[in-house]
Amino acid sequence: MKRILASVASVAFLVLLCHCGSTSGGGTPPNDAGPGSGFVLSIANIKDWCAITVDGAALNATASYTFDAGTVVPLSAVGSPPGTFTFAFWTDTDNNTSASTTVTMDADKNVSACCQNTVMQCN
Repeated sequence: MKRILASVASVAFLVLLCHCGSTSGGGTPPNDAGPGSGFVLSIANIKDWCAITVDGAALNATASYTFDAGTVVPLSAVGSPPGTFTFAFWTDTDNNTSASTTVTMDADKNVSACCQNTVMQCN
C-alpha cells in the first residue's frame, strides 16, 4: 500500500511539474519564432552611389530584410564605382561614421548609406 501511495504521489508531482510552464493559466507565452516575429531592416542607398553588403551578401532587390530581435547585422558600403565615390556616412546604425558597421535589431530600422565625392554630394 505504501508503494502504491508513493507511486501515485510521484506521478502527481511529475504531472504538476510538467504543467508549471503552461501558458493556459495566464502565464507568459513563449517567444514566437515564426514568420512575422522579427524586425524589418530597410536600407536606402542614397543616389545609388554605394555598393552595399548586408550580412556579407550584396544588397537584395527589395533592400528589405527581416531579422530576429537582438540580431546584430553587419553592414558594409563602398563607393561605386570605386575611385569615383567614397563612403561618407550611414544613418541609424550602431556606428554611422564607419564604412563597415552593424545595426542591432531591437525595432524596425530604416538605414541609409551615403557615398559621395567632392562634386556630387548626398544632400
